[in-house]
Amino acid sequence: MFGVRFPDNLNGTDLSPEILKGAAERGDRVAFIGGRPGVAEAAARNLQARIPGLMIEFTSHGFVSPEGVADVLKELAERRVKMVFVAMGCPLQEKWSLEHLSGTSVAVSVAVGAFLDFAANNVPRAPRLARKAHLEWVFRLLNEPRRLFGRYVIGNPRFLIRAARYRFTHSPAEASGHH
Repeated sequence: MFGVRFPDNLNGTDLSPEILKGAAERGDRVAFIGGRPGVAEAAARNLQARIPGLMIEFTSHGFVSPEGVADVLKELAERRVKMVFVAMGCPLQEKWSLEHLSGTSVAVSVAVGAFLDFAANNVPRAPRLARKAHLEWVFRLLNEPRRLFGRYVIGNPRFLIRAARYRFTHSPAEASGHH
């Protein structure tokens, strides 16, 4: 629509392992926050087994109470965590990161959606062919229709309409970000 094509699927699930490999190579300390109790811990075990040198210093479920946030932030600071992967669903994970991690010693916050559930082997990924065709959302919708109906059946068309409006009210250079 904007004249720019991504060569790869750039969702959090595909990008996160690459970011974690870089963190392991640099010796960056990482934290996982999100999912139901036990998910972040299982994801950490699985990913540390797959990525040599990965230092996951802290994990927490995604149901941190307002009173518990201070304890989480204290742990992140004490453990010198530089990178936090937040899996609370969109847009909560982005809002949580902005509200609680801005101004801390955390250098990078990555909103990762279902990545921790996938890494913990709690939720299956779409078959490779569906992912390559950028249709993973259809697979997920079929597997979790009640939870994802609003996001994909209502949200996706709304997003596409907004994107099309923007594209057709701006010059191609403005719309693609190339000025």
